[in-house]
Amino acid sequence: ASPASGPPLPGWARPVTPVRLPGDSADPSQAYLVGTTLVGPRYFKTLGVGVVEGREFDDRDTMDGQRVAVVNLTLARHVWPNGGAVGRVMTVGPHRVEVVGVVKDLQWINALQQPDPIAYLNFWQQDRSNPWSQDSRTHVSVAGDADAMLPAIQRTIAAIDPDVPISDARSLGVSLDSQFAAMR
Repeated sequence: ASPASGPPLPGWARPVTPVRLPGDSADPSQAYLVGTTLVGPRYFKTLGVGVVEGREFDDRDTMDGQRVAVVNLTLARHVWPNGGAVGRVMTVGPHRVEVVGVVKDLQWINALQQPDPIAYLNFWQQDRSNPWSQDSRTHVSVAGDADAMLPAIQRTIAAIDPDVPISDARSLGVSLDSQFAAMR
């Protein structure tokens, strides 16, 4: 299981954030704009997405430590066309981050659209003064029928903390079916 600021679905609002490399021009119009999403440890493993280079977020990545990012292949190839993104530093919005991993492009889009560049930022390193920081979409990987597991997952969460609100509980498959209904 892993928290995230939103599901990996087409049309899900991702903030567009300027990315800069050390030594880039101070001119804001020269910044490369990328989508950003907050995700927690095991996010990519939970969704079955391979890490191409480096690693996912883990327990080393704390609020007191170096801010880190995982980037998708599209962003890595644009910024570092010769490879070697892991260990590099970039500024995403106001924060300097070290790239610890590169993952496959995780987007369900039509075949005519190119993948967007995405910087995945650590869910647990976000600014807690932001009111949205307490909202998450928890992704849970299950064996078998995901829809049939939802009641058991909800009961488990309620047993741990009955005050945790649960809304929009559905499988990623159902969400994808809904997103692509018009195309089908």
